[in-house]
Amino acid sequence: MYKKILVPLDGSKLAEQVLPYARSLAEACGATITLLRVTDPDARMPFSASQSASDYLKYTAGSLQPLAVESMEKIGNPAEVIVDSAKAAADCLIAMATHGVTGPRRWFLGSVASKVVQSAANPILLIRPDENRPSAAPVALKRMIVPLDGSGLAERILPQAAALARTIKLEIQLLRAYSLPPNAYLVADGVIDHACFGDITALRMQLKGIAGIVIDGAARDAAVIRQMKFPVFLKGVTARNYHYPYGGNHGGVNVPIVCDGVAVNPGDVILGDDDGVVVVPQEQAIRIARTVEAELAEENVRKRGLTQWQPWPIEDVLRQRGYRFED
Repeated sequence: MYKKILVPLDGSKLAEQVLPYARSLAEACGATITLLRVTDPDARMPFSASQSASDYLKYTAGSLQPLAVESMEKIGNPAEVIVDSAKAAADCLIAMATHGVTGPRRWFLGSVASKVVQSAANPILLIRPDENRPSAAPVALKRMIVPLDGSGLAERILPQAAALARTIKLEIQLLRAYSLPPNAYLVADGVIDHACFGDITALRMQLKGIAGIVIDGAARDAAVIRQMKFPVFLKGVTARNYHYPYGGNHGGVNVPIVCDGVAVNPGDVILGDDDGVVVVPQEQAIRIARTVEAELAEENVRKRGLTQWQPWPIEDVLRQRGYRFED
């Protein structure tokens, strides 16, 4: 796991809020904490005349005893110095706060943190400090959320996440968030006796680029929705409105549902026309599309044959077989 934890500090209480996290990881991994103070010649100094950077680092290192702690002072561009100081060791973790000396104005750690994230090859731990939280307050980590988007690039975090979770005994929760793509169909498992959909909701969906909706229930404002040319597949039309109470859970987005007895999963392909609606599972969509294309091509051949049909010369065939026709 990590043998070294590099902690950039600027002398502020906000920046120091990363220290409890660094302490916890160092205790679990047996890592050495390296406190780094970078002096940017172009920025104002956060230290008072009565306390030098050396004194500050010495005092901070003492607060982390009995852990193994080192201190470094360097001059230069903060982001570049942080990245260069860490890259010498592949097993070095950079731990820093997202805001420093001037808080939201981000004199030091705010803009620097962004640059470090973009440039560093080492793993990075970022924490968002809270001005109302004591910098020395202990932390107790219980769960790790790992966002994934289905790509191999995103999955490269999994070995690091698994190793860290084992080391400090964390529960891992994998998170996949979806956004509705343009021209998507929204499928809703609704109600029957009251309308769960109307023209205002249709307009909002249309403006969002949603191509249509399938409802296991009823809707209202049918005439207006027809004028909008917004496809709605439903079980009926009613004037009885459903008034959703404020608050509470009224459904979900990108969750599996059963619509009129058919299982629908996020990403499934929804096809609808005047005959009804078909749900094609995402993993079968390409194969079924090719099959449908082949069948449509065969049907078109048949249709052309029917439009070009000529009566079969049955009389000539029968004459060749010795038959005679009489009026």
